[in-house]
Amino acid sequence: MYNFYYMCNRYWYDDNPPPFDFNEESILNFSNEFFNYTTEPVNTNNPRANLYKICGLTDKIFIENTGEAHDFRDYILIEELCKEFNKEVSDFIVVSQNHFLDFKENKYGINHLVWDDVLISCPKWIERFFVDLDFNNPREKKFLFLNNNFRIHRFKMINELSKIGLDDLGFISLASLNGAKSDLGKWWDNNKEDHEIFKIAIEMQKSQINFNFWQNKFNYTLDIHNLEGIPPTRFLNLDNTYLKNTYFSIVAETWFENDRKKLLVTEKSFKHSVSQPFIMLGAPNQLKVLHSFGLETFSELFDESYDEIEDDNDRFLFVFNEIERVSRMSHTELKKIIKGNIVDKLLHNRDVLLNFDLGTYLKNFYTNVKIKNFQ
Repeated sequence: MYNFYYMCNRYWYDDNPPPFDFNEESILNFSNEFFNYTTEPVNTNNPRANLYKICGLTDKIFIENTGEAHDFRDYILIEELCKEFNKEVSDFIVVSQNHFLDFKENKYGINHLVWDDVLISCPKWIERFFVDLDFNNPREKKFLFLNNNFRIHRFKMINELSKIGLDDLGFISLASLNGAKSDLGKWWDNNKEDHEIFKIAIEMQKSQINFNFWQNKFNYTLDIHNLEGIPPTRFLNLDNTYLKNTYFSIVAETWFENDRKKLLVTEKSFKHSVSQPFIMLGAPNQLKVLHSFGLETFSELFDESYDEIEDDNDRFLFVFNEIERVSRMSHTELKKIIKGNIVDKLLHNRDVLLNFDLGTYLKNFYTNVKIKNFQ
C-alpha cells in the first residue's frame, strides 16, 4: 500500500503528516517513481490558483482545484489566467472532484479531469467505521442523521421530520449553525414556517447564542470531538455507538441544489457505505458516482429512483417520504431486509475502499491525459 496522505489539512489522519496536495510536493512525486513523469510549478500572480505542468506528457497548464469541486462560478478564474498568460481556455486543464463537469457538460468548453481526494484517502481511515453488522437484536432508534455545518437542505429535513414526530425515531445532530446567515437568504424570506424548532433555530442564528437548546431539549449534537487517540478531524470523530444502535442513515451531502452543478462525493457517503444502509439527501446522480467507484447502494430498502429526479423540491419530497416509510417499519421487517443482500453489499464496499489501488487510479488518470490530451 502506498504511503500517501490526503491533501486537505482538516482530514489529516496521522499525528504529524506532511500536507498532501495535488502538486509537485506530494502525489505527483509518485508519478516520477511509478510512471516516469515529472512535474513543475507554474508561477502565477493569482492567489487563488495552484498551477503545474506534467512534463513530457502535455504542454497544457493544470489548475488544481481538488479541495472541493470546480463549478461554473469558478470560470472567472480561468478568464483571469487566460489574460495573465495570454492563452486560450483550451490551454488549461482543470482537476477537481466535480463529476458533473465531464468534457461535454461545461458551457465554456473547459478541459476537466476528475480527481477524487476522499476516495484515495479511504484506506487510511475507513476501517474505523467497520461496525458490527449483526441486526438480530432490536436497535434503539431507526435512523442516524448527522449534520455538522448548516445547509438549507439539512435543516429543512430536520424541520420536516420534527413536524410529524419522526425526530423521536432517530439520532439527529446539528452541531453548528455556521453558514446559516449566508445560506438562508431569500429561501427564508419565501419559506417562513410557523414551527417551533425552525423559529428557535433562526433566533439562535440571529442572536448567535449557544446551542443548549439543541443539546438539552432534543440531544441534537451527537458529533463527538477529540476522542482519545483520534486527531480532531471532522469525519473521524464519530462515536460508533450511534451506528450500532440504528438501522440506516440519512446522508446529507454538502451540495443539494441541482443548479449549482456540483456533483462530488465526500467522506459522509464513504463512511456510511461500509457501516449501514443509507438514503442520500444530495444532488441528482450522486448514487451513480458511487456506483462508478464500484460501490453498491441499497435499493432493497429504499426506492433509489430519487437519484434521477432533477427538480430539487420533488427530490426532497421523495427522499422525505422514503425516510418516513422505512422509519415506520418494524424491527422484524428491517432485520429481514437488511440481513440479506444489504449485509453482503456492506462487506463488498469495505473491500473496495480498504483495498483501493492508488497505482491503478494514477495510471488511469495519466492515461486520460495522454490519450485524450483534449485536442
